[in-house]
Amino acid sequence: MSALLSAGPGAPATPPSHTPLPAPSSASSLATLGSRSAFDVLSDGPLEHVLTFFDCKALCVSKVAMRDFLTITAHPRFVTRLKRLRGFDDAPMAPMVDARERSFHLDTAALATTVERVAVFEEMRALERNHVAFHLATLTPTRRSARLVAKWVGLLKRHPSLRVRIDAHCGVGAPASIAPEHSVRRALKVASMFKRAGIPVERQEALAWSYDVGLAHFWPPSQEFARAEIYASFPQAGPAFAPSLPRYYDNMRPAARLSSDILREILSQDDDTDELPESDDEDDDDDDSVGGGHVYASDSDGDDTDGSSDEEEEDDGEAPAYEPLLEEAA
Repeated sequence: MSALLSAGPGAPATPPSHTPLPAPSSASSLATLGSRSAFDVLSDGPLEHVLTFFDCKALCVSKVAMRDFLTITAHPRFVTRLKRLRGFDDAPMAPMVDARERSFHLDTAALATTVERVAVFEEMRALERNHVAFHLATLTPTRRSARLVAKWVGLLKRHPSLRVRIDAHCGVGAPASIAPEHSVRRALKVASMFKRAGIPVERQEALAWSYDVGLAHFWPPSQEFARAEIYASFPQAGPAFAPSLPRYYDNMRPAARLSSDILREILSQDDDTDELPESDDEDDDDDDSVGGGHVYASDSDGDDTDGSSDEEEEDDGEAPAYEPLLEEAA
């Protein structure tokens, strides 16, 4: 067993495929777990099975025999080996070449220091996305983005120690007079979605960036960049986020910062009772707009388009019409 934990770079980069582990809810299932090799248990199956396995086994780490699985799983060498078996390479984030590229980097070297955090990173790796796209000139998220929020809700409920940060952007085609407010409204829209799904505002914070990040980094006036971004934070690790904050936030100042207290005060007036859609494994592409009473109707008069066969419904690249918001600003 000690050889397993001290193995070097020769370990497989990705975990091999095995038959799913049985649920450790009976004596027979524990016996089955005990008959498997430690390599099989470490490299496949939910991590709660890993803990069950080592609760029944003696283990030698750094030539010190341990039987308490809490001591075992907190050992740095154990966590490092577990990450390697699970396919995490602890690579640093690459330098930003083009701020228009999608960024989803998981800093496992600095943050995945416990078994629970390795489990969090596994779930995030499966999500693959943290961008909540909006239809241009509206507060209406696409249907695919609403499903993504529902998946993030599941992650946050399974790991109650996590907090969530929302970074909201306005499209670069927005008039300067309403861009800051519009990004604030988008941040509040996503925070409201989390709140209604059971994530308390005490675990949330939001930053509104107007269109400043987009202008500074030459974002095009397209739907992909009219978005909010979701990041989980580990309070015990200081200001650390997963996925890692992209470098386009370096040296930028938000137009507004909404703390948990501010979100609580604003969202306490929110009486909308609509719910998030089901978080299905398959993303259907028949109707990518979220409105018409299903989840959220647009808070502006921007038109939604239906029936798109694309994975993410695209607005054209023209500067959107912001007349309803301009009227409010006037």
